[in-house]
Amino acid sequence: MAEECPVPGLMEALIPRKDESHGSTEEVSRGALGRSGQDGGGSPTRPGYAAGALRRVGEQLGVSPETLRNWVTQAEVDAGDRPGTTTDRARRVVELEIAVAEYLDWYNHRRLHEEIGTIPPVELEHNSCVNLVGA
Repeated sequence: MAEECPVPGLMEALIPRKDESHGSTEEVSRGALGRSGQDGGGSPTRPGYAAGALRRVGEQLGVSPETLRNWVTQAEVDAGDRPGTTTDRARRVVELEIAVAEYLDWYNHRRLHEEIGTIPPVELEHNSCVNLVGA
């Protein structure tokens, strides 16, 4: 299931309107466009369109055009319209990393290991280091 866009009305604001200009090709430098002559989000006939729209909407929201572009890209990934890691999958990866870290903490610092004297492995390692240094 696609997650909602973080800014209500954002996607609608990027739809071209007949009565409004969203920028021109001069607004996007040739260096930023790369070899294709497009900014990745414009159309072949109006390469500066997306940059102008992102700038205009970004100013209204008080965010940079690059931040807005990242939000739009992530919304497209979440909707399945673009390849990439979805917000939901990224959240699950973080949850899994936390669970593994908690398990490793328990396994090394809290688990009482009977074969080494009913102490946690970290305590045995610490005692071994102290004995080596003190010897």
